[in-house]
Amino acid sequence: MRFTGTLFAASMSALLLASCGGTDHVSQPVDTGSADGSADGDGDGSADESKLLPPLSDEARQALASISHLLAVVVPSWGDSNARLALFVRNGNGWSPALGPWSAEVGSKGLSWGRGLTLPPEGASRIKVEGDKTAPAGIFRLGTVMGYGAEPPAGLKLPYQQSTAQTICVDDPQSSHYNKIVEATPDVVKDWSSNEDMRRSDDLYSLLALIDHNGMLDGETPVPGSGSCIFLHLWSGPGSPTVGCTALDGAELRELLLALVSFDKVVLVQLPQAEYDDAVKFWGMPPMPE
Repeated sequence: MRFTGTLFAASMSALLLASCGGTDHVSQPVDTGSADGSADGDGDGSADESKLLPPLSDEARQALASISHLLAVVVPSWGDSNARLALFVRNGNGWSPALGPWSAEVGSKGLSWGRGLTLPPEGASRIKVEGDKTAPAGIFRLGTVMGYGAEPPAGLKLPYQQSTAQTICVDDPQSSHYNKIVEATPDVVKDWSSNEDMRRSDDLYSLLALIDHNGMLDGETPVPGSGSCIFLHLWSGPGSPTVGCTALDGAELRELLLALVSFDKVVLVQLPQAEYDDAVKFWGMPPMPE
């Protein structure tokens, strides 16, 4: 069937609403402070501490010290869905641009602080919850590459898993499998009321990488209701936001994944511009190229 005009736009909107943590358990971003997503403060913070960013844990500091690649995704402000994405490679004591900047899309309601190597800062006004149509902000590990093909893309150095008709991601906060990839075979006891099919009828999940938001990877425990099923995947086109994932052109996504050597050697840093500017100053992030 060929879609045109309004019918095409409506169809793509429906497809996107079924992806990236889309669920019937819909909430709004938790609002606990200032309007711009930053932490509340009286302006008395020390000169070596950002008022906009959460403190870095020892784990986050160790990760930043050990990585060879850094993936940055930056939006103009908290409520924006259009983003710039760039990959950097460590060069001596600094960073050099490797790929991008490319256009990307995040949640239709922008970003909210997520749970990864960083946690939401105290007093933050926007904290990600299930179904809020925001993508998570912060620093995150990436996980398994998934796709429709039986074999990984030629040249891929990262772990790969084929998505079958039984592969799902559970987005029901009441489930013991919440925010986990599950092979829903007949012997698995179903305790969820909603999930995402990882092998969709379109190409959006034909190649993706898991984003380790809210304990998605094996061995981690998610916080129920704090957001689920967040991926780096193909977009449907510029100007078509997701409901929580980060999406980009398919050829660029493939080039990006082929450039990575190990998930232990890369993190995703996803922030609004003002917070990213502070991350350059306080966390040693590379400036986004023009």
